Amino acid sequence: MFYISNAKQCYLQLNSIKLTEKITEPMSPTRAVLCGYYGMGNAGDEALLVSLLQMLPPGVEPIVLSGNPQATKESYGVASCDRNLLLPC
Repeated sequence: MFYISNAKQCYLQLNSIKLTEKITEPMSPTRAVLCGYYGMGNAGDEALLVSLLQMLPPGVEPIVLSGNPQATKESYGVASCDRNLLLPC
């Protein structure tokens, strides 16, 4: 009974949303953070990164966490950050 009640509440909330309203603010880009052992000179991991980048849908901006962000940026033309830092790019 609990699940049926929650499902009904969810259904009612979704029906109350006006889907016909125009969005006037530009949407922020969709980003995907790719975290792996990239930029460390391992051919297998670099091949995996190439494959992941090819599989991303159009309009998704990849951000790659890398052991060598400058080399990753130059090699793949993507935004890259040092995987060992906890600071923003």
